[in-house]
Amino acid sequence: MESKLVIKEYDGLEIPCNYTLDLRKTAVKDCTGCFSCWLKTPGRCIHKDLDEFYRAYMSSDKVVIFSKVTHGFVSGDLKTLFDRLIPLYLPYITYKT
Repeated sequence: MESKLVIKEYDGLEIPCNYTLDLRKTAVKDCTGCFSCWLKTPGRCIHKDLDEFYRAYMSSDKVVIFSKVTHGFVSGDLKTLFDRLIPLYLPYITYKT
């Protein structure tokens, strides 16, 4: 069976899923841009508010997003969530002198 994760910002369509993140009920903290999630504690954000979400996200086969669109882009809350997905991606940082 395929596992699904749903991120939603409003009531409406309901689909069967393994995990739901309701952005109306969950306050996602802003990314501080510290890059600790890459450099100091790879894969782990300094904020602990999304730990359960991260595990569900990584184990899901599909992610379904029910989002508001304002001025042609997603809401600030969803953009904040996208920013907070940084720990889940590999850092490729090169320093040149």
